[in-house]
Amino acid sequence: MGLNAMDGRTRLEHYPDAKKKNLLIGIDMGGTNIDGVVIDDGVLIKSVKRKVDRSDFFRSIWGCLQALLQGVERERIGRINLSTTISTNAIVEKQLSGVGLILQTGPGLKWEFDELEDFITYLSGSVDHRGSVVQGLDQEELAEIRARYAEQPPEALAVVTKFSTRNPEPELQIRDFFAGEFEDITLGHSLSGKLNFPRRVQTAYLNAAVGRTFRSFVSDLQQALERERIAASVYILKADGGTVDLAGASARPVESILSGPAASFMGMMALQKSDVRRVEPEARLDSGPGLELKSEPEPEPEPNAAQPSAYLAGTAAAAQSAEPEGKGDMVLIDIGGTTTDLFFLVDGVPVFEPQGIEIDGRKTLVRAIFSTSIGLGGDSHVRSEGGILQIGPRRLDNAVAYGGKYLTPTDALVYLGALSGDYPELSKAALEELAVYCENMSENESKAVASNGQTTRSECNPGHENSEEAQGDTLAEVVRRNGQAAERLAREIIDLMCRTIAEKIRATLTRLNASPVYTIKELLTDRKIRPQAVMLIGGPAQALAPFLAQVLGLPVTVPQSAEIANAIGAALARPTQEINLLADTERGRLSIPELAIYEPVGKNYNLAQAKRRALTEVKGTGQSLGLAEEQIEAEVVEASSFNMISGWYQVDRNIRVKAQIKPGLLTELYPGPGCGAD
Repeated sequence: MGLNAMDGRTRLEHYPDAKKKNLLIGIDMGGTNIDGVVIDDGVLIKSVKRKVDRSDFFRSIWGCLQALLQGVERERIGRINLSTTISTNAIVEKQLSGVGLILQTGPGLKWEFDELEDFITYLSGSVDHRGSVVQGLDQEELAEIRARYAEQPPEALAVVTKFSTRNPEPELQIRDFFAGEFEDITLGHSLSGKLNFPRRVQTAYLNAAVGRTFRSFVSDLQQALERERIAASVYILKADGGTVDLAGASARPVESILSGPAASFMGMMALQKSDVRRVEPEARLDSGPGLELKSEPEPEPEPNAAQPSAYLAGTAAAAQSAEPEGKGDMVLIDIGGTTTDLFFLVDGVPVFEPQGIEIDGRKTLVRAIFSTSIGLGGDSHVRSEGGILQIGPRRLDNAVAYGGKYLTPTDALVYLGALSGDYPELSKAALEELAVYCENMSENESKAVASNGQTTRSECNPGHENSEEAQGDTLAEVVRRNGQAAERLAREIIDLMCRTIAEKIRATLTRLNASPVYTIKELLTDRKIRPQAVMLIGGPAQALAPFLAQVLGLPVTVPQSAEIANAIGAALARPTQEINLLADTERGRLSIPELAIYEPVGKNYNLAQAKRRALTEVKGTGQSLGLAEEQIEAEVVEASSFNMISGWYQVDRNIRVKAQIKPGLLTELYPGPGCGAD
């Protein structure tokens, strides 16, 4: 039996153990529900699912945590991992602090930041691509900015100078100039060691803009934990599937945006060894191609459109495929109440964003697991607009079957017997009401064109427009002939939902396959992603699996505890860290911006030494984040050394090394009351 986590009900199994701090708590706050779990030495022992109070996110999280703590020995809690939408919601809903943005662009390309111009003040001076100061800061310019801010003070300050990852001194000097005037100052070089000035500007702006909101949340959380005498370490999930402690998250809250999809992905990885239900597609009744892409032409790229690309970052967990024969290409789908998130595996390894995620039209340097979302979920609003069946993107309420006011796909699943609801008779009534509306609309359309000898077919019947039965028939004629208006409409709703997901998958695969796939170790120029299977999680996963398998034409697996996979993923995610080491032997300078390391280096410094140093430093960050030695999977992602020649002689080297602690799980999830025990 699986763990029943619906509607706030909980189950707790006690295991005899010494007073070890080995309990992991994971909480994931989505757009509709907030889920929480307690894991004891790799065994899921308790879970909670509640509705999100969108007027008070902190109360939602704290209420979930209090429910989880009931009956739990608090002194045994070792770690609390949170996946929150605090930063994401602030950005999407435009609840941002006013930011003063100071930029030093230097010569060369003139970047335009139209949407940020009201916040920007430009400085003279520059640093070249090797980190040498060409022209220093103008103190009079800084004094003028201070005077302007005194009249109209911004709530937060962000500072970005070009090539600050090579030489952060100008940013540090500006920070010192304004020290004490702002609660926190975001410096561009501290956010990422990657080179990309436009993305660095956007990342710094967003980090400063959400900082106050996020730190207020952290303060409330810390005070609440102190009141409850909980001394456990608290970590925030990042978009790359790793975690960061509260101090790090407060300094870089931008890293927590879009952490929900990361929780989903890590949950799927954790549950791959659990009992799974596998649904095979039946013989297709239509001519739909499923996810077969071989016959589909590659679209021409739009002029001036950015071409998507992605690289694969390995995780120990991701190496375990749901397919018994081993690794393979898969689609991972998380269906929530408000949105559906899609992920992709290539040879069992997750696709990553190579440059950084984009949110609200802003391209950032925030590293992340590649995901794409659809405004379509179990609680999405279903209605007819001009005779066309529409689902989403808005969620207006709970499903009618659970006391809501508006028809949803969940109601269709309840009516079809795939889900149980509190008020199934209300779902039936709502479906019948919409069916009658469509019937009347079809009859009116038929009368309007009868004088022309034409027939019409209501677009409120999208799931059967290719069947012989539907050709030339109005929806009214179809439902009268079958006498099953509500059932037919329920099936059409689910069919439309599945086809919408399928089309998004196809479109995303086409975009990804139009560019090379980057792995940690190699560039796969001829590799195409061709999924052979699908893994499905989320509240309606079990109910929706047969329908989705039929539309996709692929086997669909649903792991046990799929409805709380996000919280499981949050609980088990371990800290990650990426660093970029740059050594210039001509300048005699070595830098690791992420760790604020800037030190001299000798003329004979070489690539092998740089790789060893990068691995040592990144492992050290893992230890400082509380990881045991066996939990630190460090690797060199990229390494290069360029000889700098003067005349006929080799003079010096320009060395670059990128290393990381790979995303992964703190522990495996073992069979227990909530994970597939017989």
